[in-house]
Amino acid sequence: MPHSDLSLAPRSAFRFEPGAWDRFGVALSGLCAAHCLALPVLLLALPCEVLGATLHEALHPAIAAFLVPVTLRAARNAPGAGLLHAGLALVWLAVPTHAFLGECLGLLLTLVGSGLLISGHRTNLFCRHREAMD
Repeated sequence: MPHSDLSLAPRSAFRFEPGAWDRFGVALSGLCAAHCLALPVLLLALPCEVLGATLHEALHPAIAAFLVPVTLRAARNAPGAGLLHAGLALVWLAVPTHAFLGECLGLLLTLVGSGLLISGHRTNLFCRHREAMD
């Protein structure tokens, strides 16, 4: 059976350096929190309220879906795994909460979840840094 070009590439060519998932996760979680804080201001600036509401309804689940692979990859055998899993659960719980239980509760869940995600990723980065120093 002939080999494809990908099978000849070294496996390390497709891996991130240690801590890259956590750095990416911090940035993505910060984006999630910024989205939730800035969106009310942006909605006031948009000429059409329907467009803003549609944008919000589509963007929150999209960011939450993007958080899943980043968080699960960063949580593998990591000291911050508990924080990461709890944060991811809260962000996903916030998706239907915005629509059914109100914006305030959805915003609170999203911000607490984002904070837990950032804390979990920072914990992983800190522990990796300490291990490298030893």
